[in-house]
Amino acid sequence: MKLGDCSAVLVYTALICASLLSWGAQVGSKYASFAAGIVIGMASLKSILIGLEFMELKRSHAFLRVAFLGWAIVLGAALTGIFLIPK
Repeated sequence: MKLGDCSAVLVYTALICASLLSWGAQVGSKYASFAAGIVIGMASLKSILIGLEFMELKRSHAFLRVAFLGWAIVLGAALTGIFLIPK
């Protein structure tokens, strides 16, 4: 079995690990804004993984891949920045 044959299993495992990391970051955290930044960053990573693997954007036209990745990165950075700005 080649690595490409089990990429969906690897992505699914990465999604589970990202979910556990997000959950672990916010449980009992003293720094709520930092934990929120980690959770939003993991959500952005998860959306990229889902888009590329399960929506098959990795096999689509380059324009769609770049537009999707740009959207996910900009939105994730903007939301993380909102929570990291001191109040």
